[in-house]
Amino acid sequence: MSGMSRIRLASLAFGSALVFGGLAQRADAAPLDAAVSAPIRAALTAIDAGDAAAFARAFSPDATIVDEISPFAFAGPDAARTWFARLLAVNRANEIADEHGTFAAPHSGSIEGDAAYAVVPVRISYRQRGRAFVENGAWTFVLRNARGTWKITHAAFAAATS
Repeated sequence: MSGMSRIRLASLAFGSALVFGGLAQRADAAPLDAAVSAPIRAALTAIDAGDAAAFARAFSPDATIVDEISPFAFAGPDAARTWFARLLAVNRANEIADEHGTFAAPHSGSIEGDAAYAVVPVRISYRQRGRAFVENGAWTFVLRNARGTWKITHAAFAAATS
């Protein structure tokens, strides 16, 4: 899998497929309620709309995002905005278009007190410089509930191995 191909996958993993509404899960995974899944859906909707401010609102001020996009780890109050801006710039520079993503039901997830965890598999198709690609991977999210509001504190992407 090429680096630029994986970069497209990162943006689409968040943005393309708002198919899974309430984050339905495998039978053996702990259910994630609507309040916990709301920030993940909000981030997805914001990417789809190109709304960096709405994307950032889904994250806590101390958030971290780990991804293949340099500098690879984004942390702190501007992590989500910085990641979003960097992703868009890299995608434009690499002529990525015609993207479509779908999410599978989370293959694991749990809530314990004010902490939650979800792993969301993704399948992405897109064109880069006219060439078609299909890639698979998963986003892992950690969320915290502060004063009754769930926020994403950590997001990390991993591409599936061939």
